[in-house]
Amino acid sequence: MSDAQLEIPSEKHRSKRKPKAPAALVIPAPTKKPWELSEAEVELVRNHIAKGASNEELSFCLGVARRYKLDPFRGQIWFVKRRDKSLDKYDRQTKEKTTGYRWIPIVGINGLLHIAARDHKKEFGSISKISYGPMIDVEWTEWEWVQGKPIAKGKHKLRVPEWAEVNAFKRGDPLPTVGQVFWEEIYPDVTNAPLVRQMPRLMLGKCATAQAVRKAYPATDGLYLQEEFMVEPYEPSEQAKLTESKVSVIEERLAKFKALSGGKAPSEEQCSLMEQGMSAEEVLLSASVSDGANSKPKEPPANGSVPPDIWPKGAVHSTEKPLADS
Repeated sequence: MSDAQLEIPSEKHRSKRKPKAPAALVIPAPTKKPWELSEAEVELVRNHIAKGASNEELSFCLGVARRYKLDPFRGQIWFVKRRDKSLDKYDRQTKEKTTGYRWIPIVGINGLLHIAARDHKKEFGSISKISYGPMIDVEWTEWEWVQGKPIAKGKHKLRVPEWAEVNAFKRGDPLPTVGQVFWEEIYPDVTNAPLVRQMPRLMLGKCATAQAVRKAYPATDGLYLQEEFMVEPYEPSEQAKLTESKVSVIEERLAKFKALSGGKAPSEEQCSLMEQGMSAEEVLLSASVSDGANSKPKEPPANGSVPPDIWPKGAVHSTEKPLADS
């Protein structure tokens, strides 16, 4: 081969090879029945939604989701591992005790209403405003861990409603279905429930709503809210851990709200907005905008005197103690 036939490409004309693109992550589209999972999705549930579940326990969890036609990947249902003393086992030969647990299906209040509206289309009606009983004082103990041992720091008092009641109205039924829960039965000890201590009325109201919905619509029977298990110690799933991580964020928002409002506690509606993700500044701003839109300038009296009660007195919040009559 001659030198004329041998052509070496210059650095300028040498073709540059493009790097290979990484393999695309293919995620299959959900089927028309998203509660029927593939093998890959079952493994995802085992590793994230019901972490640590055995094959038998996982079959139970997925069977419950399929029965209620709920999609665990949309957060419509998740599962919490809780202590069950009736399942404890004791080996007499090795003298070892095995702690028993059971998996409980957990849904949100909107998920519960979704099932009721879907499976009871003809009967589904409305839910009344939550009614609360008189305010009572309850005690809770603050603990501190010192060298791996819990030490009581002191006792604190909390103002909470004695009971909460909700009416579920069904089409064609002249009488409502009543759901009533009592504080001492739902939350006998709120030491391990900081979110309940921050929003006692909202949490007890959700429990009353859930009870009314379950009594009115049988399709929701067997499903419970996380608010109904706040005081029990348990080993949470990954979904439950995400929910519990919001507690510190909500506490910061409540503290910021009190700091910006001069120590005034937020109302129940404002607590609900902060629980949904709004910041303390956004809640206060929306309240000021609504107050400005609803307020109308009043004309002064003809005689020029100022009425004594020009501002309406608002209701006492759950965490505030009413002032004694002078």
